[in-house]
Amino acid sequence: MVRISAFTLGGGFVIIPLMRKRFVEELGWLEENEMLDYVAMAQSTPGATSVNIAVMIGHRMAGATGSLAAATGAVIPPVAIMCLVSAAYDLMTKNPIIQAVLASMRSVIAAMIAVSVISMARSLLASRRAKGMCIAIVCGIALFFVSSSWVLIACLVCGIVEAFLRRDRQ
Repeated sequence: MVRISAFTLGGGFVIIPLMRKRFVEELGWLEENEMLDYVAMAQSTPGATSVNIAVMIGHRMAGATGSLAAATGAVIPPVAIMCLVSAAYDLMTKNPIIQAVLASMRSVIAAMIAVSVISMARSLLASRRAKGMCIAIVCGIALFFVSSSWVLIACLVCGIVEAFLRRDRQ
């Protein structure tokens, strides 16, 4: 987790494809659907998405100790980098080379987020769950009009209602 966290710039969404590649493809610790579930849970809980996912994966692999190790590994590199960046903030904001590098990185970050979205959408389409596809489309459209917090709250309410309806049918 330290390696992934140390070389990821751009926040939680950027780290998702790297975590997916490492934990799903390379190590085989998770199935694709599990990774999607962890991303969904991490998004709907407070805190940094990448740290939340790391904690869940750490817990799955080694319980509370794994959670603590994963959280530490996810947090230490960005904190150390931010300490260095903040110490040299004035130098960095006035340096045209660093400004050009940051502008280029924005494009890479946008591409990484797009790849993550496409891979998650492919997995959802492969599952052939019509309800999941409809929810994804409706939420995607809703995000253009309302805050993501409201979309998450609406999905939470729908999930709770569905759980109660299922329980009543059983």
